[in-house]
Amino acid sequence: LAGGFDGQVEFTRLAVSTVSGDLYALDALVGRVIRFEATRNGYVLDRNFSCGPSQVGAIIVSPLVDIVPLPRNNLYNADVMGIDATGTLLYCQAGETGSTSYASRLVADHGWGKITAMTLYNGQLYVLDPINNIIWRYDTLYDNFVDPPHQLDINLQNLISAVDLDVYEDDLFVISSNGQTSKCTFRSSYSWEMLCEEPAAYMITDTDGNRNPYDIIEGTTFTQVQTTYPLEPSLYILDQASNSVYRFSVAMQMQYKMSPNQASEALLSGKTVSAFAITPAQKLVLAFSNQLYIAD
Repeated sequence: LAGGFDGQVEFTRLAVSTVSGDLYALDALVGRVIRFEATRNGYVLDRNFSCGPSQVGAIIVSPLVDIVPLPRNNLYNADVMGIDATGTLLYCQAGETGSTSYASRLVADHGWGKITAMTLYNGQLYVLDPINNIIWRYDTLYDNFVDPPHQLDINLQNLISAVDLDVYEDDLFVISSNGQTSKCTFRSSYSWEMLCEEPAAYMITDTDGNRNPYDIIEGTTFTQVQTTYPLEPSLYILDQASNSVYRFSVAMQMQYKMSPNQASEALLSGKTVSAFAITPAQKLVLAFSNQLYIAD
């Protein structure tokens, strides 16, 4: 974007619609969502889109802490959904002349500690509450999550330090601030009990072709995770320490690391990556505080 954004914006989450290709960025300084419409000539800022802290009907929406893109035919026909730290969901729908918002509240049996992340997979919402050492699962998006939630039956020591999570089929991946990734798998489709590996070792092949397990990768600071499943299932993890993205298989086999080249590093000069997203068109979008970059 010509001119970029000023210092009053800080992007900490990115989400890309699998339906439209539109890009949504969470501005943590306000707790609002900014929309970039996908066009043939790249992304265009939607200045009429409003999605953030407000009063929607009788519901007070606080600053949002995470966002997810929504599939078509959801209850509100919304494009993106945000969540605040106390379990309020905000659904936002883009329009030609503006946007429309709807809000609802999630119920937690023990009350909320502090929500830090969520992910949506096959209409099921997973909510991370590290303060209470809980991950909740809500079914289903198309009923607006009205059914009582399920507390996942997991026993992770590092859940209090968890910073992000994502899901692929029966596998739940949780990354922690200590650099470890935990992998939990449902024992069956009829049970909430999960079998967890803590940590799940990163499998790295050395120059001699030997596969070696590592609980952590030295020198990294992993902060966000995203699973993708077109072409082949993959697990992408953002490394803030090197402004890079690691790609693993869902079996935790490292495939490669994507880093800025020398010319890009000179352009970034001291900036630290704050969010990322892989688009359906296999583009990598990176946020560096108030700046956005894209690469193949």
